[in-house]
Amino acid sequence: MELRHHAVDVEAPACCAGARPFGTVRTVRFAQPRAVPGHAARVRTVGGHLPAVRHRLPRPGTHRGRVAGRAARADARRAVRLPSRQRTDALPAGAAAAAGGVPTADVRGHHPVDRRGGRRHPAALAETRAKRRPGHTDPGGRAESLAVPTPAGHRERYLDVLRAVALLRVVVYHTYGYAWLTFVFPSMGVMFALAGSLTAASMERYAAYRVVYSRVRRLLPSLWLLALIVVPVMFWHGWPLLTEGRPFDWLNLAYWILPVLDPPASAWGAATTQVLWYVRAYLWFVLLSPAGLLLFRRWPVATTVAPLAVVVATALPVLNVERLGSTGPALLDFGTYGACWMLGFAHRAGMIRRIPLPALFGLAAGAMLLGASWALTHPDPVFGYDLNEIPLAQALWCPGAVLVLLRWSPGLTWLDRVPVLGRLVTVVNARALTVYLWHNIAIELAVPVNDRLGLYDPWQLFATAWALIAVAVLAFGWVEDIAARRRPRLLPGHGRPDRTVDRRLRRTGGLRLEMQGTYGATAGAAGDGERPAVQPGRPQAHR
Repeated sequence: MELRHHAVDVEAPACCAGARPFGTVRTVRFAQPRAVPGHAARVRTVGGHLPAVRHRLPRPGTHRGRVAGRAARADARRAVRLPSRQRTDALPAGAAAAAGGVPTADVRGHHPVDRRGGRRHPAALAETRAKRRPGHTDPGGRAESLAVPTPAGHRERYLDVLRAVALLRVVVYHTYGYAWLTFVFPSMGVMFALAGSLTAASMERYAAYRVVYSRVRRLLPSLWLLALIVVPVMFWHGWPLLTEGRPFDWLNLAYWILPVLDPPASAWGAATTQVLWYVRAYLWFVLLSPAGLLLFRRWPVATTVAPLAVVVATALPVLNVERLGSTGPALLDFGTYGACWMLGFAHRAGMIRRIPLPALFGLAAGAMLLGASWALTHPDPVFGYDLNEIPLAQALWCPGAVLVLLRWSPGLTWLDRVPVLGRLVTVVNARALTVYLWHNIAIELAVPVNDRLGLYDPWQLFATAWALIAVAVLAFGWVEDIAARRRPRLLPGHGRPDRTVDRRLRRTGGLRLEMQGTYGATAGAAGDGERPAVQPGRPQAHR
């Protein structure tokens, strides 16, 4: 019988020859210790020996046996004191071992607990049992991708590049209005998918209400700053009197505070507010994400396809969204981009990665072919073959492109080795909401500026617009830092470490795994409710 002391790294060989397997305590003899390879003994023993303890087991049929059995089961239940949700401020077993010189096997780590049927089982055991059932699927993908925070490698950097490209395409589209850009890169669907993926990641690690609060907290301050500047200017231009067919209602100004519906604007300020539909759509997706994630885990395919029913009903036409008033556009946008948000859930769960390539490309090609066919046969009377004006074509084309883009995960380790390019991607991601909210205003102001300077080439208009966007980033981008509870900076991703975060860590007393993410070295206290590797809570760009 091999015995192992509970506090040392030596083992005792088998008991002496001729001894009974179980005897009384007074029959104890000493065994020669044997060192375990890779571990050094740390406990001083008498004469270099450890006692080989024997214990007389009670007979099962007796009263002592029943009492001992109940006590053993109670001790086993008390030993399983495992948190139901992993906390990032808890030190992993491997890290604790490295810090304290204790072997990894001797560290009692934290493991999630599965509560089903009134019994407590470790989540790993429950997952193993579930995988033995036929037809098992793991839509949550918790054990595969969300159990332990991982450093932001080429995958997260790839998502940063997708976000930056989508935002660049938005500015190009709003500058020149090329309809073919909506086919080349569907920026809205990509950004909704990225936001859905990162929202699902946060909800796997934190309570749903904390994730929703954090996303809304990061979204609204930049919108409020825009309202503080734009709304008075619209009033100065005679908004209440010169409505020009747009009815004015003082109560609708509340949508500038909480944009559950589109914030109102005058005809003069329409260029400012025509991009705010994405803020409203993003807000609704965040608010519905806790329920959507629960439904997705139960019925992943049906939940992904269900939003398309709204767009199909509108296109047939069975549903007339114009009769719904201001609620109609919100419902239509939910149906158009709901599948992309759910594909973000699938991406975070690892389901897209598990689809065979032939099946994935066939599914993506079929969806995009249907969308293109509908667009070519049902063009918009004014804008032609612009997917932004053809909801059903958009709802089919975007998921197909998202499937391919999220399945392809190239290594982009070279990006940070190019200082200018890597820093540019970092800044654009950190100030994406500011760029998005102010880029239309910058384009409108670039026209008179270029007229004054005598610059009439199209590329000069684009360059002037980006120069004005840079001014807006420097002037208003710090609001995003405050909303994210970071130290305000003119340009993120460079400079000294955030002392606010360091003080918060010292105050909580917890060691947090520092994630090297998109915005440099970021960390946060356990109460933040945020995944530090990336900044998923903000809407980025579309159209």
